Amino acid sequence: MSALHNITLNPASYELESRDGTTITVDSISSVLRVLRTHKRNNQNGTLHLLMDRNADVPWTVSAWTVALDNDTVTLQAAQTKITPTQRRQAITLRVTSYAFGTELGSYKFDTFEEAITASHGIAATAEATAPDLLITSDFEALDGIQIPAQKVLTPEAPAPASTPTEAAEAVSPAEPVEPAAEPAPVSAPATAAQHSHAVAPVAPVKSAPTTVEHEADTISEESSSQPESAARAFATRAETKSQMIAPAQEGLRGTLNRTLHTRLTPGAHERLLRTSRATVQKSLSEHRAIAVPNVKGGATKTTLSYCLGAVLGRVRGGNILVWDNNENAGNMLARGIVPQGINVKTAIDLFRDIDQFENAELSHKLKQYVLSQGDNRFYMLPSQDQGSDKQVIDGRAFDRMYEILHRFYDLIVVDTGNASNAGTWKASVQTADELVIATANKSDAMAGAMTTIDALRAQGHADKLANSVAVITELLPRAEATRSTSECITDLEPWVREVKVIPYDKQLPAGEMINFDALSPKTQEAYLHAGAAIMNGLS
Repeated sequence: MSALHNITLNPASYELESRDGTTITVDSISSVLRVLRTHKRNNQNGTLHLLMDRNADVPWTVSAWTVALDNDTVTLQAAQTKITPTQRRQAITLRVTSYAFGTELGSYKFDTFEEAITASHGIAATAEATAPDLLITSDFEALDGIQIPAQKVLTPEAPAPASTPTEAAEAVSPAEPVEPAAEPAPVSAPATAAQHSHAVAPVAPVKSAPTTVEHEADTISEESSSQPESAARAFATRAETKSQMIAPAQEGLRGTLNRTLHTRLTPGAHERLLRTSRATVQKSLSEHRAIAVPNVKGGATKTTLSYCLGAVLGRVRGGNILVWDNNENAGNMLARGIVPQGINVKTAIDLFRDIDQFENAELSHKLKQYVLSQGDNRFYMLPSQDQGSDKQVIDGRAFDRMYEILHRFYDLIVVDTGNASNAGTWKASVQTADELVIATANKSDAMAGAMTTIDALRAQGHADKLANSVAVITELLPRAEATRSTSECITDLEPWVREVKVIPYDKQLPAGEMINFDALSPKTQEAYLHAGAAIMNGLS
């Protein structure tokens, strides 16, 4: 077995190339941040995409740079996302133009990563009987913890360099912004959830959420075995999850090294977390499941969340997925989705009038006349009736009848509820749901609606469903402008639900307009993925 040799490797200099071809060389990551902050202030689009290699076959974003409104600071978010050709043309290119590593003999500087690795191997080989594997540690986040097998080093017999020792470059690894942790709520007993935003609510007995990637992976692999269902299905779920977790890195610097040096480096923490969430969204279910998204307050992101949840399930999981705009009067999901030009749009009321014909499964192909395919999002949308009035045109009986038919043809149904908790259709959708998702926003009125919704669910006998529910806070306003802080929202909701997830502010997610999921920032898309995984964790 080969020995393991540790080296400390840091970028010694960087080159930044702007979209107009101007280049600048700096010698530390903090200098890179200062340059990008200047570009960010002059950028009208709100996001700067940063490429490691503009000429790569698969362009990838090293980071998304955002400016916080409160202190005008630049935050580095480690993320790899394939970007569009337009974004690629407008991106700033970052190149590491030299590397430095230190040993007990001194510090050495090299022009390429390969030279640094080869030289490090040569130094290590002088003290080892066998060619050692290299374990790279670094202040530079993308390099830290990379292990390169000895047989993958380009020239194993290369001698130690004759370079003059230099000081290793400064390389500060900025961290991702972390959501403020909510203070644990002391146990007391207010009368209602609606009072919780001003008083402390009793902590409902809920299942603890995984806090690490390893715990999340354990949760995925153990879930199926805890269910008295098909052993073959449980085995398939565990085997697929394990294969995803152990596959070599495909993203970030580790993925680049795997492709260029043909190594099999394991994925970093960020990629492992993404894989865990994807595996959870893709896990097998024992039968059809329904998810209801309630909040009695209009404009509290129910429709936005329902649509984007459908997009995550469709893109990552696939299968027959339906998102149903179940407003008791007239919903607005039709304005958020894809509607082909010239099509005669039918709605839930049209389907209800013709629902009896679908008792005959051979006519299932005709369902496509009543639902709208959402393109790359890979789900179908059933719009609500467009008869805006105070008259309830879809009631609980109508919902139950349609659901009785629809659940035979769709693996998952996401129901965007209306705003009246006493409406028959609202009660029917909540009663039918296998899981609830409380949609809200970082606004006082949306949070008040969420608390009223929680009270209504408890009053209607759904305390158990509520304890297994997920609350999703969509930041409709930048945090500096929010009427209720995200951390306060988390504190308000945590005692009542199993888990709370946050969707960050994204100006590409305007209220009331068509949702282009591809246009959302990588951070936002990942947040919806993690929210989808939390929701799927509540289903079996």
